[in-house]
Amino acid sequence: LNACWHELREVPARLMLPRAPKAGKRVLLEYITPLWKRLRFTQKVTIRNLFRYKKRFFMTVTGIAGCTALLLTGFGIRDSVSDIVALQYNELCGYQLIVGLSDEAALERPELQEILEDPARVADSLPATQETGQVVPAGGGPQDDITIFVPQEVERLQKEEKRLQGELARVNGMLSNERFLSKAPEAKIQEEKEKLAKYTQMMEQVKLRLQQLR
Repeated sequence: LNACWHELREVPARLMLPRAPKAGKRVLLEYITPLWKRLRFTQKVTIRNLFRYKKRFFMTVTGIAGCTALLLTGFGIRDSVSDIVALQYNELCGYQLIVGLSDEAALERPELQEILEDPARVADSLPATQETGQVVPAGGGPQDDITIFVPQEVERLQKEEKRLQGELARVNGMLSNERFLSKAPEAKIQEEKEKLAKYTQMMEQVKLRLQQLR
């Protein structure tokens, strides 16, 4: 009743006026006089609003934290994508162009062979068979489309195998020649032994690759 009587005694014009703000308290920085005097008016108002009104303080902190998180996320995505692009097109994919042929016999035509064998236009090429299909999970999940490239490098590997056989025969012939071993410098003999080890390792890799493709 006392509250109602107090409100009813007020003049209507006074009731329509906004409430007067609470008396402001001094913030901690105001007690540091040398620092507080150096601040501009807008800086002082901002500091007072942050420390006097808790909602504004937490909203400001949340907004700054959210913006910082967005910036860090953007930089992280940029670094990740940059690394993926460099890895994909510098290490995994060693080609610059894919030419699709509707007819496999077109690969044997003289016009195309002339272009592929021109070093000024094509540094290297590798024929490959392309097949597309779908992978259906056993559990009945969503299907995935896949594209498979099968390199036709058997012929190239066979040529490499033939070349390595010739190199191995030459090196073995030199190292089994007593005349060569007695007259050649030790550095030359060591060099031929290193070649023999290298060619032997390369031959093993070529044979293994041919076995996988056959």
